[in-house]
Amino acid sequence: MIEELRKHNHLGNHSQISQFLKLLTEKDYLEKDLRYICGDLDYTFSKSFDGIVSLLVFLEIIKVEGRISLIKKQNYKKIVDDICFLLFNKLSKIKELHIFISINNLNFDRSILINNSLIPLSFGNLRNLLIDLHFLKKDNLLENFFVVTEKYSNWFNDIGITLIEKSKSKSYSLKQLKKTQEKQAELGLEAEKFVLKFEITSRKNHPNSSKIKMISDDEASAGYDIRSYLGDDSIILDKYIEVKSYSKKLSSSKKAYFYWSSNELETSKIEKDNYFLYLVDRDEMSNKEYAPTMIKDPYKNVFKSNLWGKSPNSWYLLES
Repeated sequence: MIEELRKHNHLGNHSQISQFLKLLTEKDYLEKDLRYICGDLDYTFSKSFDGIVSLLVFLEIIKVEGRISLIKKQNYKKIVDDICFLLFNKLSKIKELHIFISINNLNFDRSILINNSLIPLSFGNLRNLLIDLHFLKKDNLLENFFVVTEKYSNWFNDIGITLIEKSKSKSYSLKQLKKTQEKQAELGLEAEKFVLKFEITSRKNHPNSSKIKMISDDEASAGYDIRSYLGDDSIILDKYIEVKSYSKKLSSSKKAYFYWSSNELETSKIEKDNYFLYLVDRDEMSNKEYAPTMIKDPYKNVFKSNLWGKSPNSWYLLES
């Protein structure tokens, strides 16, 4: 059945699917009659009519047995609202969902990001459908990335992830991914505390060194971790520090690496010389003589530099 669906480039948009289902809530139709009526309502139906039929048959919403009819009579608006949920359930059931949206093209940053370049071409029409149904939209900062819209983000976290896991029972668990990211957050917090202590010690001659601080949960979207002073003569907290920790022992390249979120990247672009990247090797944190690598204006000196390799998955940067 999925193969039949893949034959169609156009699976309809929100308006067309709504009009199609509204007609079927009123009565059943011969295919030729329904095609004619839909075309009269919207001439673009000629491109998507067959795709809509195939989609709704695939989702077990309609049946085609001489006449086209709804399998279960209900409000057409409710059916349209449920199509995204039905699609995820169906793809999970036939073990295709994890291929469409795999662990490799998900990223939990400020929101749920999906890397468009990792969606197989065979699912291009379903990706476009999710865009037309306002499940996905283009990310404002990262090119070729989609974000799950606010309307569906809670559902995706609570149910969508479980459906992806069920799609391939032996695949690496997305829940495990989140646990891994929670562990990374713990390691990140340890590194931030290390840098906070390092920065206070470095500015011990500043009369207000005790005001150097880590960003609170209320300021989590600031795009950096610590506010400090650029110099001992600074009057205000004018230094913004983003802390990244890594382990050279665990790195196959034995070099510094880190993930950079789009929000952090954008903040560094704005703050320029006031923004610093502190790279902390976790293996060296217990060494009293150790100092983190400090990079001023990392947007210019890291992101725009040829000395770092980049992969646009929240920007994975590897020291060359």
